[in-house]
Amino acid sequence: MQMNMMDRKAMSRVEVVVDRKLSTIRDLRFVEWLGGWLRMRYKVVDVRLLNLRFDVFYVEVDMFELVAEVYKVVQFMRWRFGARVPVVVCGDDGCVDMSEEDGLMSDLMFLVPRHEVEKLERVRDEVKKMIKSGEKVHMLGEGGRVWFYLDDCKTYIYVDEAVVLSGMLLDKLYEEAGQEVFRELRDRVFEVFKPGDVELDVSVGKILDKIYVELNGCVMFLTHEEVLDVIDGLLSLSVMHFTESIIIAEEDWGYEWN
Repeated sequence: MQMNMMDRKAMSRVEVVVDRKLSTIRDLRFVEWLGGWLRMRYKVVDVRLLNLRFDVFYVEVDMFELVAEVYKVVQFMRWRFGARVPVVVCGDDGCVDMSEEDGLMSDLMFLVPRHEVEKLERVRDEVKKMIKSGEKVHMLGEGGRVWFYLDDCKTYIYVDEAVVLSGMLLDKLYEEAGQEVFRELRDRVFEVFKPGDVELDVSVGKILDKIYVELNGCVMFLTHEEVLDVIDGLLSLSVMHFTESIIIAEEDWGYEWN
């Protein structure tokens, strides 16, 4: 793009285009945030939804000014929301892609306030005290995901979904055992993330004396002791990720997250 200094000083109508094709909860939250941020910072003269896919925000602003300010903010907030929404800024002289070509399987980061991370740590510590056996369900945390390895089946969920699943399992233990401690721990987990906050393909039930968890088509049959171990693993891997995200936000982005 080329523009002389006189043109740069003039206000023009710039289009901020957001592609909704993924349409996950994370993506839609990011779109809502972006619309609010643009309205707060600039004069948004119109908003349209094109082809039921593209949100277009028409903003009166110098394009150079908008691109300079929005690029780092968009990257940070996409990272914070765990979104992969393509964002393009277009003016009279062309378009600038705000998106990173990093693919759907790239690392994601989720920012959670420190006091909520500490809350999950305390729940995990209480669950860990209840575990007596050494049997483990194989889980691995990587790139904002928790991976499960079950015989011939391998699947993953995101760390916010892992927190929700730990709460669902605590709820099932409360239903089966009737111990108030499980209800209390469940409620504390759901203060951080609730089932409605995520899109989780999971079913939890009981067959004979085992609790079954069907996750993305993979099935686990677990004793109560193994369920406790899974909860411990889910919370441990999530807390590790949230803590790492806070450090990266502060050191790499200069963002203070309390």
